[in-house]
Formats: sequence, structure tokens, C-alpha cells
Amino acid sequence: MNEVRNGKFDYWFLKSRPPGASLDGFLYPGAPLTVTKHDSAHRVVGLMLAEFNQAFSQAMHSAAAQQHRSVFQIVTMASIVQRESVRAKDLPYIASVYWESVDQRGRSCSDAGCRSDRAVCYGLPSGRALVVEQLPSKIDTGIVSPYNTYTHAGLPPGPISNPDLASLKAVIYPAHSDFLYFSGAAGIQAGKRIIPTSARRLCARRVGRACELTDLRSNSL
Repeated sequence: MNEVRNGKFDYWFLKSRPPGASLDGFLYPGAPLTVTKHDSAHRVVGLMLAEFNQAFSQAMHSAAAQQHRSVFQIVTMASIVQRESVRAKDLPYIASVYWESVDQRGRSCSDAGCRSDRAVCYGLPSGRALVVEQLPSKIDTGIVSPYNTYTHAGLPPGPISNPDLASLKAVIYPAHSDFLYFSGAAGIQAGKRIIPTSARRLCARRVGRACELTDLRSNSL
């Protein structure tokens, strides 16, 4: 872990990190790595960073730059999006929901509907986080933490996982949708259109119509 927090590596994408940020988020979970018991932590971390360097193409970097987003911001958002669904086809829609809140609303995630339980869990002590992961209804959305996306506007201070290529692409190329919320119900509904999803919250709105802010975890949809 010391190498992840303090390791020195000279990759271009690491320059987007704020001062003091670790390498979390950039340890790309690509193909299995071949390592031996003689390999140092520095080499193993370097191999994962090399995988990220290969996966994060110049085209992706250019697309992110055109959106005025740094690699660190992309990785942070992708780390949240990845934790919300295991199905790749859901990810662009989940990304569109979160970017809608962060980019256009300019309010706290709570106000705009961008409430990530996964980010809140990341800010909890490990034992407590495990309980909440298993019982999401037990989450304390009033905790004092920079990762509490119920009370803090915008992105959390850093990645909460190491996103894969599908999640990175979903964040750089989000779906063009009018969705404001998502859920683990049968699908996201907007007008007469149904988009399957395996995420956890659902609400929908038509373009130009406000969506009622509701705590959907306690409602049957």
C-alpha cells in the first residue's frame, strides 16, 4: 500500500492528480499480470500503470479534454459508475445521470439526485462499510466525509475503485439521455422508452419536465 500512496512513477496521466493523491483508480484491472515472489511492489504497481497507459488511448484523452475534464476526473467518475452496475450496457446511462448532476445542476448531489451509496461506503471504516454494502438501507447519509455524495457537490476527492475500460469509456462517451435517476428495478423509464439496468435507484423524467425528488430506496416501483 505504501507504493500506491507514495510510489514515484513518470506517466503522463498521473500529472492530472491533485497534490497528495494516491495511485488509486489508475491500477488498471486488465489482463492477468505475470509476477513472481521476487518482484518488488514498485514493479507490480508499475505493470498495472503500464496497463492503464495502454488502455487509455489518445482518442479517449482528446475526447475528455474537449469536455474540459482531466484524466483524474474521468477516473474518479468511472470508479463510481463501475460500482453501480455489473452490466457494460448500463454504464453509459449511469454515467449520463451522474454527469447531468455534476455538470448542469451545480448543486449538491443530494439536491440533484446524484446519490452514490458506493462513494459513501468508501468513506466509512472498513467494518462499517462491509455492513452497509450488504444492507444498503443501513447507510448513514449524514456522515461527515468528503466521500458523502449526499451532502457534497460534485465529485468525491478521488477514485473509489480501479475502473475497467468499459467504465472509462462510458464516462467519456456517456449516453445521450434525459434520465435523472436509476434503479435496480426492471429498467429506466423515460416517456415510453425502457432501458434495462441493474443499478439501484429509479426515477425518470421527460425532457423539460422536473422529476420529483424522492427517496426511492423505501418505495416500490
